[in-house]
Amino acid sequence: MKGGIAYYSPDKLTTYRTPTIEVPFVKKGKKTTRNDMDLESIARQLVEYGPDHIFLEKVSAMPGQGVTGMFRFGQNLGQWQGILAGLGYDYTMVTPQVWKKQAGLIKAAKGDSVELARTLWPDSTDFKYKTADEGRAEAALIARYGWLQLNEEAA
Repeated sequence: MKGGIAYYSPDKLTTYRTPTIEVPFVKKGKKTTRNDMDLESIARQLVEYGPDHIFLEKVSAMPGQGVTGMFRFGQNLGQWQGILAGLGYDYTMVTPQVWKKQAGLIKAAKGDSVELARTLWPDSTDFKYKTADEGRAEAALIARYGWLQLNEEAA
C-alpha cells in the first residue's frame, strides 16, 4: 500500500504514509497475511486533525493493472468514503488528470511528484525517496490543489 495522507494550509503541511495493519487471510489454501488500510487509525487521525474539507483522488483502473489490483483500488476508495461519511466530513473527488494538470504534472515521469513536492516544501523531510514517498507527495499536492480550489471559490 503506497498511499499517503496530507493536511495542508499555506503555513503548514503534515503528511503521513497511509496507516496499514497486517491482516490474516487464506490464499490457495494457505494462511498468509497482507497489509490493508488501518481504518481505525485513519479515523482517529481525522478526528485529531479535524480538517475543514477532504479531497480524495478518484482512482480508476490503469492500463495493464490486474483485476485484483483494480478491485483493491476501488475497495480502498470505498473505505475512505465510508470513514468520511461516518465521521460527517464533506469531501470532493478529484481525478488524477485534474489535480496533475494544475500541478503541471500531466504526462510526468514517475517520481516527478516527489521532485515538485521538494520544490514546494524545501524544508520538509517527508519527500526523501522518489518511490517510497510518492504517495505522500501526491497526497500533499492533492491537498494543495484542494486548498487552492476552495480559496478560489471563496474569493
